[in-house]
Amino acid sequence: MEKQALLLDLERKSNALEQASRLQTAFLAGVAHEFRTPLVSILGYSDLIENTFEADRVLASAGAKEPSGANSENAKARQWVRGIQRSGRHLLSLIENLLDHGKGQSEQLRLNYKAVNLKSLLEDIELVMTPQSKQKGLEFVTELNGCSSLSDCWVMVDPDRLTQCLINLVGNAIKFTDSGRVKVLAEYHDQTLKIVIDDTGIGMDEQALLMIREPFWQAHHEQRPGTGLGVTITDGIIDLMGGSLNISSTLNEGTRIEISLPLVTTNEQAQEEAKKQDLDGLQCRVLMVEDDDDIAWMLEALLCEKGFDVARAVHGQQALELAHQLNFDLVLMDVVLPVEDGFEVATALRANGHCAPIVMMSASQQEFDSRNTKQINYDAFLLKPVAVNDIVILAKELAEPPKAS
Repeated sequence: MEKQALLLDLERKSNALEQASRLQTAFLAGVAHEFRTPLVSILGYSDLIENTFEADRVLASAGAKEPSGANSENAKARQWVRGIQRSGRHLLSLIENLLDHGKGQSEQLRLNYKAVNLKSLLEDIELVMTPQSKQKGLEFVTELNGCSSLSDCWVMVDPDRLTQCLINLVGNAIKFTDSGRVKVLAEYHDQTLKIVIDDTGIGMDEQALLMIREPFWQAHHEQRPGTGLGVTITDGIIDLMGGSLNISSTLNEGTRIEISLPLVTTNEQAQEEAKKQDLDGLQCRVLMVEDDDDIAWMLEALLCEKGFDVARAVHGQQALELAHQLNFDLVLMDVVLPVEDGFEVATALRANGHCAPIVMMSASQQEFDSRNTKQINYDAFLLKPVAVNDIVILAKELAEPPKAS
């Protein structure tokens, strides 16, 4: 009897822990969603501002006169805007850390492989992390070997996940280094990318090295604030990519982190450039169903810059009315809407005979998964913040060109 009571007690506690884990996952997903939504606007509007500067630069190169000193001021402002973009994407990577931990297991993470230029990716890391290193008076160096030409640097990888990993690890290196340098050396040979992050920081002892991959564990946590999730999540992502993460360290001397990833070289950059050129002058009538004013205005402005004709609906009934009145080549549908959700609206559009491709959008992968049903009434999904070029490319791939009247 005593053994049976013990087993029942253990089962109750196990169920309570599972419930707590589910609640934690839901909470973290909700927090990530709330952060992602304003980030969509921040990144989108900063893109609009940068596009304005770029248009001014093109006009100036064509001979249009600008007020004295305008070029230098515009150059400064352009750098400030890019700083906003880099910091926004850095914040996005921190949000991904929270969300990834909420998912619980690395196998639940999703990878989105694209053709990526390693040189450009490493330059982005340098731009994001340099301000932090300068604040501490550190030398920060990045170097890429093994690419004899720019075309050799194109590989298939998930750029967001790899960037997330590097920001986590380089951020830690800077945080735990008070003097000296942090160096990032990347080498690409025989379809293997090796990245070494070397610092002259405070280092770790053997006990810390044994614990460093544990979630929420931090070395020197009393002096150095943080979540203790960066290395844990990075280790899971690298493993999911089929790579390895090795860490060596000596107390009071520094830490060395080695990443090894199998990556396939691709010639897709030529195809991507051709695809982008094909998008110039593309005409497409878009129905955007989005209840957030800031996001809607931003996406409409960016799409109109690409030559799109955009009509907006705030809720499902309005979307159905517009679809009845006008012919659309593409539908951009937010998942979370007042009254009916995006999937219900998509189902209603299909039931009413509207065949335009539907692209679902959400700031939460979990929200998308939980609301998605077995009835597939959409053609693609984009996770916010949405890059306008992704929408344009989907429009090219999914929507038929408008018929001449």
